[in-house]
Amino acid sequence: MKYFEKIAGLSDWIHNRGEDWDQLKYLAEHKYNVYKAGKQLDAPTWDIVKHDWSKFKPSIWVPYREKFFGGNEENDPMIHKAFRNAVTEHARLERHHDYKYNNPTGEIMPNAENLADWYAVSKSKNSNIPNIKTWLK
Repeated sequence: MKYFEKIAGLSDWIHNRGEDWDQLKYLAEHKYNVYKAGKQLDAPTWDIVKHDWSKFKPSIWVPYREKFFGGNEENDPMIHKAFRNAVTEHARLERHHDYKYNNPTGEIMPNAENLADWYAVSKSKNSNIPNIKTWLK
């Protein structure tokens, strides 16, 4: 639950491994759902294979871990700031966020990877949602 591994004690380090495992399980399931949905939408294979790869960078991984799996620090301003910085870095590195961050017109024109990503996030919150083509309708 420490923000930076270098200042964590042994008990915090061990606890963080459990949080890392929880985050890894979530990210693996998310990537699988993006891949599966992306294939149904004919998204380019390489795009959906490398989807969210930047979330494995420590500068992104740790703030996401603390935000979503770190326990009761939800209102901690240090965690919030680190998380917002990680979100910005992730969006800068991942092309599937260009519609939001690098779009001068402000017009949202999603591609198959975007749709598969949104579907996978929805599926992680509700496993009973239908397949992506029904979901899109």
